[in-house]
Amino acid sequence: MTDTGTDAQTQYVAGTVGDDVLTVHKLKATPNARGAATLEPVCPVPGAEPTQWLRAVNCADCLAVVG
Repeated sequence: MTDTGTDAQTQYVAGTVGDDVLTVHKLKATPNARGAATLEPVCPVPGAEPTQWLRAVNCADCLAVVG
């Protein structure tokens, strides 16, 4: 397992990436300068826009990451 590391401003949320709405990833939400969160999947997903969802994470690669 890999430790993703965290700090006081980093949170993790669930969401999908791109057009695949069935695979729910663990997304690292980091505040940006505008006060909004920048979302980035913790597993390697080709560059598509992440969208936060209120669903349980089901991506096996994301679930293997500690953090």
